Amino acid sequence: TLEAPIKDKPSGGFYNKIRKFLDRNSLDIVQEEVVKKGKEFDFVVNVKTSLGVLRYYLKSKDKKSINEADLSLAVSEGKHKKLPIVFLSNGRLTKKAQEFLNSRLRNQLLFKKV
Repeated sequence: TLEAPIKDKPSGGFYNKIRKFLDRNSLDIVQEEVVKKGKEFDFVVNVKTSLGVLRYYLKSKDKKSINEADLSLAVSEGKHKKLPIVFLSNGRLTKKAQEFLNSRLRNQLLFKKV
């Protein structure tokens, strides 16, 4: 008998880096979505803290430089989900994006490099 094909689980260098980051930081995946195959993934994660379990929207992007538009999009998606936002990338923030993060997005978005 033929078995139904198993839906492809994301893999690849960037996805594996993100999964290692999540494991290393004890973040439990509640939901995950492939936005752009191999390049962009969205997660909803639970973070265990001394205050209890906190839920975050986590946007990850494989991109050399992250600009204001990338951050703004993540913030609007996080607000839509009514969750605080973590942005993971292997790239760096542009100077304008860094200023935007420090001034306008303070306490709204946490940027982490993987």
